[in-house]
Amino acid sequence: MVAGHEVHAVAGAQALQFRDLRADLVNLAVDQITPDDLRPSSPAAVDTLRDYLQKMSLPQGPTAAPMLVIYGGKDNLVPSPWTERALTAACGMGDVIDILTQPDKGHTDIDVSSAFSWINDRFKGVPAPNSCLSYTAAQRLGTTAEQGLGEPPA
Repeated sequence: MVAGHEVHAVAGAQALQFRDLRADLVNLAVDQITPDDLRPSSPAAVDTLRDYLQKMSLPQGPTAAPMLVIYGGKDNLVPSPWTERALTAACGMGDVIDILTQPDKGHTDIDVSSAFSWINDRFKGVPAPNSCLSYTAAQRLGTTAEQGLGEPPA
């Protein structure tokens, strides 16, 4: 190797080692966190957390464009009842939402291939499908799971 390239190669290797070390330290710290570590320590902390979560929850208001929402019924990161409450609220605001549920999928194994044709159709000017009417009707009947639209909210 040329001397300058050796320096870059060593620096690159050190950066990779540092990134691996950092990831290991983060994983070690995360593995040591217990539910008690994350529990609010006082009623005031509960109120602060509740206010923050309400400010961050979706939807905040009606959207200006249609949405495609694809979610899994076995998602452990964003539980389906959370998604379903947001969908119910958004549908109630008049949003146009194409809702696709994959009941046997989690957060990382969702099949999003239908999103490509959905987006392509928007560019072609094809009106977006709106699942809100059937979604909210199925929720009222408690049959969203049977229709592949997700579990009814608790």
